[in-house]
Amino acid sequence: MSNRVSITKSETAPHHYVAPFQGRDYVLLLVVSDPNISPAVQRAISQDIIRTGCRYALAFGCACSTWDDSIDLVSIEAEVPENRFVMTTWHEDEPIEDVVDFWWWNTAFDDFVPGNFGVFHIGSNLSLENRIRDRIRYHQSREAEPDTAPNGGPVQLLGTSEAAGGPPSVS
Repeated sequence: MSNRVSITKSETAPHHYVAPFQGRDYVLLLVVSDPNISPAVQRAISQDIIRTGCRYALAFGCACSTWDDSIDLVSIEAEVPENRFVMTTWHEDEPIEDVVDFWWWNTAFDDFVPGNFGVFHIGSNLSLENRIRDRIRYHQSREAEPDTAPNGGPVQLLGTSEAAGGPPSVS
């Protein structure tokens, strides 16, 4: 099995979630750089996250603990079955490199072993995006070493796309 990474973003309001892996379970690193997300938009994005197969969501950035709560609440309201449980964490005041490491290495639980790793960035922060990409590249560079990818397999970077539309561009 190959590990795949997809990076998507929504730079400007109204923000819309772009599902990184159609019909496949995945781990999501939700990076929030826009401090002005309304509760209604937060709920809609949380619903899309649950609906699209996310099994582990890590929230980082502006009001990240509220994103953790929102995803948990939507999961409960949707009556997600126990065998489809969605784990959530928030990572406030942590270096993004440490959060990416956690996303990469520590998101397996119960019978779920991730092979699909999504990043969704809400808002714009080029410096932060570059740090995330650099850390992902660091992990990808180690893919050839046995037992360095989360499931021991190679990593495939799918590309990036803007939520407003257009095909993904590989970077």
